[in-house]
Amino acid sequence: MQVSASAPGKLVLFGDHAVVHGYPGIVTAVDRRYYVTASIGDNAMLQVRTSPDRQHELPFGALPGVQEPDIAFVVAAVNQLLSRKMLKRGLRLVTSGPCRSLGLGSSSAISVATLAAASQLFGLDLSPEEIYKMARAAVLDVQGAGSGLDVAAAVYGGTCYFERAGEVPEMLSVERLPLVIAYSGSKAGTVDLVQEVAALRSRHPDLVEPVFAMIGRICIRARSCLEEGRWCDLGALTNINQGLLEALGTGTAKLANLVYAARSAQAWGAKLSGAGGGDCMFAWADDSRRAQVIDRLEAAGGEVAVIACGVPGVQVVDEA
Repeated sequence: MQVSASAPGKLVLFGDHAVVHGYPGIVTAVDRRYYVTASIGDNAMLQVRTSPDRQHELPFGALPGVQEPDIAFVVAAVNQLLSRKMLKRGLRLVTSGPCRSLGLGSSSAISVATLAAASQLFGLDLSPEEIYKMARAAVLDVQGAGSGLDVAAAVYGGTCYFERAGEVPEMLSVERLPLVIAYSGSKAGTVDLVQEVAALRSRHPDLVEPVFAMIGRICIRARSCLEEGRWCDLGALTNINQGLLEALGTGTAKLANLVYAARSAQAWGAKLSGAGGGDCMFAWADDSRRAQVIDRLEAAGGEVAVIACGVPGVQVVDEA
């Protein structure tokens, strides 16, 4: 018997960086899914195949501390199961997904899919909340920092509102998200950027804390705008949020060019998504302006990603 699970990536809409420090955040699940197929393996062994010609075999006792990039999050998720004495037999995993993550949450999606597949395979009946908490712990074990927004998107799907990092999110009732997403062409080091912003806060708490508080207030207002479809107001909040992220030092020239390109095409608003330093940005655009926004973003060197948002969270399929 084998079990396959898939989990989506994420796009952070509001709360970037501030959510790590106790403020609200909003994230939506995106249709870039990552897959894990699980089957019974050799006793007390983890076998992971990440490509046809790349396989890892590790005894359970050797898993703590494994940091090989292509399996670090799988190993961390399996360690969560082992620490709770949930694995009595060996585990064989095969992972797959998009060749490029575009900074849209591949690590969390793989962690969540690993836990969901193993839960079904061994009859553990882990609840979504248990998978969320274990996957978040796994990501923190590898990265050392993070809000859990990406993990929530992978588990619950849809569009989620966080009151604060680590808590189970609320699902927002949002029928559509008129988004255009573009990749800047460069990867960002999320952990480094989170640490840099935290260091800035330590040096200038009287200046940075009010910035976080403002981002938190924007997030609260953005929630009602999303649920009521007030896109013009949402665009204004998005633009203010972008300015605050620039003040924290998370922007780049390329991201700024893309943001201004979208605004020049009369998008309602545009900002970077997540940690910054590269990866993706997004714009809110009316249907009548969408093509123009895309043209401007591509002319500015952005790679427009055709991705559905608000998609379902982790899904499991039993196979023979």
